[in-house]
Amino acid sequence: MRIFNIKKFLTKIRIERISQEQLAELTNLPRNTISDIKHGKASPNLKIIYKLEKALDLTLSEIVDLNF
Repeated sequence: MRIFNIKKFLTKIRIERISQEQLAELTNLPRNTISDIKHGKASPNLKIIYKLEKALDLTLSEIVDLNF
């Protein structure tokens, strides 16, 4: 069961034209963590979701798919 809305995450990154490096800086996460999430190799924990939410100006319901 995947609750992380990777499509919303990628869309927001594309719209904002934020590089993985920039997002890593904004979230204080390693770039490889951002890459792993982007490519579906990792699912973020709540701490990472919170950091992404703040950095991308998304709400929790936008970043997490609650329709599972």
